[in-house]
Amino acid sequence: MSANCKKTRLKKAGLLMMLDHPEIPLHNNPAELGARQRVRKRAVSFGPRTPDGAKAWDTFMTLTATAKKLGVSIYRYIHDRVSGAYAMPDLADLISQRARQQPLGTAWAALARADAGEGAVSAGGFGAGRGSQRRAGQPARGNPGSRPPQRGFPAL
Repeated sequence: MSANCKKTRLKKAGLLMMLDHPEIPLHNNPAELGARQRVRKRAVSFGPRTPDGAKAWDTFMTLTATAKKLGVSIYRYIHDRVSGAYAMPDLADLISQRARQQPLGTAWAALARADAGEGAVSAGGFGAGRGSQRRAGQPARGNPGSRPPQRGFPAL
């Protein structure tokens, strides 16, 4: 068997995951388009000048892309955080709300039950072994009740 066939066979579970989870798109176009802006900036400006500059750029690009996907004005969100008003919900909270509204497959139901505090969860092979399991009563990452209000921009 050729090396390419062996590599493909090793990735079989991931490649066929959409059969078990029809909500997963068959392409990664949004991810590719998201990376395109970063690549264009690097081509025009010859890349960041410092590691802090690269981190700042990546942070703002992530915030901007997330806000856009959620239909939130990034300008209003940044003003809300910098001014200390905190009138707008955290982006993480909005993501959680949207995820609960999505018609996801049954394998995702266990994760939703765990977020609701209904005990331990195994993702059924999807991300298992990489932090996808929690003990009963352990708060989910990003749970607003598990952290104090943030001042300024959240650390990414």
